[in-house]
Amino acid sequence: DFLNDLMPWVDKTYRTLPGAANRAIGGLSMGGGQTVAISFSHPDLFPYIVVMSGASGANPDQTYPDFFKDAAATNKKVKLLWMGVGKDDPLAGTAAKSLDEALTKAGIKHQFVVGEGRHEWVVWRHHLNDVAPLLFK
Repeated sequence: DFLNDLMPWVDKTYRTLPGAANRAIGGLSMGGGQTVAISFSHPDLFPYIVVMSGASGANPDQTYPDFFKDAAATNKKVKLLWMGVGKDDPLAGTAAKSLDEALTKAGIKHQFVVGEGRHEWVVWRHHLNDVAPLLFK
């Protein structure tokens, strides 16, 4: 698969610490949704996941059955799954809350932060400040 082939190239080409233990993936808004799609499909590659004002589509447990089917296995692979959204976010708020509920129901460890604000940079700046110290612990 493309990502499994890409990661060794990234480690060889760029000055990185090799291996999944040294990788994080994150995004905001549409990039947050893409982060869910990539990381939930490849939890072995990305143990640190940050989703800001993004979510998956309906029924994430059906969209990503391998991620949801064995919470113990997923919790072992994923060191941090952090999600944040503004409480007045009209674009991602409802979907982010639904993803939080699906993860909670499945027993997948994650942090879900609802802060002040809407779908805007001021929210993401605060979220980045909160989540950055939690990476690579």
